[in-house]
Amino acid sequence: GRTLMVSQQEVPGMLELMAQAMLAHPQDALLQSRGCHCLALLMRMVQHVGDLNQACLTIIMKTVLKAYDSHYEHQSAVRDVSFLLRSLLEPRHGQDPQAEWAQKQLAQHLQQEGTHRQLESSTKHFCGFVDARRFAELFENTLACIVLLNGAGRMLNFLKESADLQGHPTLCAAGMKALFELGSSRSSVLSEANGILLDGGIVAQGCQGVQAALRQLVRHPDEALKQAAVLLDGLCDALSRQ
Repeated sequence: GRTLMVSQQEVPGMLELMAQAMLAHPQDALLQSRGCHCLALLMRMVQHVGDLNQACLTIIMKTVLKAYDSHYEHQSAVRDVSFLLRSLLEPRHGQDPQAEWAQKQLAQHLQQEGTHRQLESSTKHFCGFVDARRFAELFENTLACIVLLNGAGRMLNFLKESADLQGHPTLCAAGMKALFELGSSRSSVLSEANGILLDGGIVAQGCQGVQAALRQLVRHPDEALKQAAVLLDGLCDALSRQ
C-alpha cells in the first residue's frame, strides 16, 4: 500500500480539522478517545507547542476539555484525554522560552477549568476497582498531568490520600514511574517539589522530601511498585549529589 507523508506545515491544519470533527460528536466516547489519541500522535510532529498558532491551541483545548467533561468515567476516554494533555504539557528536549511560555499558559487555563481536580476524581474512580492493575497506563498519564499542573508534592499527597483504595499499589507504581520520567527530563520537577505531607504532620520538600514520601508509600509487597521506587530513589540520590 501507499504511505501517506505529512509535512510539519500541514499538521496544524490537520489538528484543527480533527478537533472540529470531535466537537461535532461530543457524546461518542469511542470517537473522543480515538480522536484524542490521534491528536497526541500528531502533536509529536510539532517540534514545540509554542509553534502552534493561538487558534489551533484554542480549539484543541476546547475539544479536550469537552471530551473530558462528557466522559470522565469512561476508561479509554480518560486514558487518551490524559495522554493528549500530557503531550501538550510535558517539557521537550531543547524547547525555547516561547514553548515554555505557551505551556504555562495552557497549564494556567487548565487549572482555572479545574482539570487537576477532575484528574484526581477520575483516577480515584478507576483505582477503586479490584482489577485496577489494568489501568496502569491510565494512571501514569493522569498522575503525570497532576504533576505538570500542580507539582510533584501534590501528586505524592494524592497517592497518600488514596491509600485505602483497592488499586493503591498499582497507582503508586504508576506515579513513581511518571515522576521518574518527568524528573529525568527536567530535574526541577523533583528538586523543587514542595508541600509534601509526611506522617506526623511533617512537611518536606525537594529530592529528600520525595524520598521520604517514597519510604512511606512503599509498604506493599508489589514487585512493580518496588522497582519503580528504586529507580525514582536512585534518580533523587543522583540529583542531590549534583
